[in-house]
Formats: sequence, C-alpha cells, structure tokens
Amino acid sequence: MMRRLQTDLKRWLAAEAAGDERQAEDAFGTLLASAPRLTPSAGFAERVLWAIQPAPTPQLALGVWWWKAAVVAAVTLVGTATGLLPLVQWLPIGAPSFGEVLRTGADGLVWIGEWLAAGLALWGFLARIGTALQVAVVTPQVASLLLASTLVGVSAVDESLARPDAWNVAHVELRSDQPGAGDRGIRGAGSCTHTG
Repeated sequence: MMRRLQTDLKRWLAAEAAGDERQAEDAFGTLLASAPRLTPSAGFAERVLWAIQPAPTPQLALGVWWWKAAVVAAVTLVGTATGLLPLVQWLPIGAPSFGEVLRTGADGLVWIGEWLAAGLALWGFLARIGTALQVAVVTPQVASLLLASTLVGVSAVDESLARPDAWNVAHVELRSDQPGAGDRGIRGAGSCTHTG
C-alpha cells in the first residue's frame, strides 16, 4: 500500500515539474484515491461528547421540595376557589359577573394593543427620519460639511486641552456711576481678557 502511494506521489510530482497540467491533475486524483481513509477509532464520538459534557450540578433537595409544594398549593387553591365559586352569589357584596370580567379583560387587551400600535407607529416614524438622515448624510456635500465640522471641533478641543490655562475667567465691571443707575438698573461694561 505504501509503495503504491509513493509511486503515485512521484508520478504527480514529476507531472507538476514537467508542467503538464492534465497529467498532473490525473496523477493527483489517483494519489488521493489511493490514500488510505482515516477514520476515528471505535467510541471516539462518545469520548468527545463525554469530555465536553458539562459536569452535572447537584440539585438541592430543599429547592425541589419548595417548588413541588408551591405547585401543589397553587393547584389546591385553584380547585378550592373553583368549588366555592357558586357560593359567591350569597355574599352581601356585589361580585362581578363572568361577562363583566371577560369584558374588562378584553378592554384591557384592546388598550394594550392600542399602546403597542402607537409605539410601533412612533418607531416607524423614527425609522423614516433615520432613513432620510442616512440618505442626506451620504451625499458628498453633507458628508464634507460633517467632516469639516468634526475636524474643527476636534482641533478646538485639542487646543483647549493642550493649554488649560489659556483662557481666564471673563472679567465684568459693573459701574454704578452713570446717571439714573439706581432706578433703571445697573449698566455694565464688560471685558474679556485672553492671555496667550
């Protein structure tokens, strides 16, 4: 088997070296056909699955017990309430009829549906605005304007971060020596100084 494989390999390499593409392709096909088929050993898949299977986590008996108790209590309460339902008509308070309960539930579902429809309409409106902005932004003029605006903003922030003491707080002088400043308010003369 190995001798035949070596012969096919040499024939393929010789065809490749000679530049004969058709003979090289035929030799390569023969080489692949004569190569032994590699298959995993028996039980390989089971060992892989066993290795990657997560370790089982221990279940707390108390947690399972509480879950079962809650389910049993809920079923018992529903059964008791269903059995005592005809006795509600003898109570001195007015209990809603089944039709009223059903109508109230339907009205609630209609209300929820209307709110969902309004929310979807709002999202549709915002999506249309986003699509319009997307179309506008991809035009070269708007994209150039946005790029220029971004570059100006970045350079301004970079300049102010490089020299944090460049700007002093604005200095405003308020003079009350002008005539009528007391009744009509104070007129101010302001100045802003820049050091740098």
